[in-house]
Amino acid sequence: MPRPVDSTGGEGEPGISALTLDGAYEYSPEALAAWDADGRGSTFIKRFGTAAFELAVASGLDPCVKTEVIGNRDAQEAINYQPLYGVTELLEDLSKRQRELI
Repeated sequence: MPRPVDSTGGEGEPGISALTLDGAYEYSPEALAAWDADGRGSTFIKRFGTAAFELAVASGLDPCVKTEVIGNRDAQEAINYQPLYGVTELLEDLSKRQRELI
């Protein structure tokens, strides 16, 4: 169960801490730095494959858009947050949904 985050507001009063929660990252810093250097969609395809690219596009997503790393460091330190959902899980959910619709 999550525990409250100790924080101090103005003048010694208890405050509220805002923590950024972000998803799991599945690209290396090098892949992000060279995003789609080999052509549109190439980074996604290298990581997840052509079938996953086609599934993403068919589901209305644009896998050519570069992932923006927001970060979770404060949440990891304050509440031991560990992101469990990323693109792999999204693709699994999309694939499952697609099979259910057939």
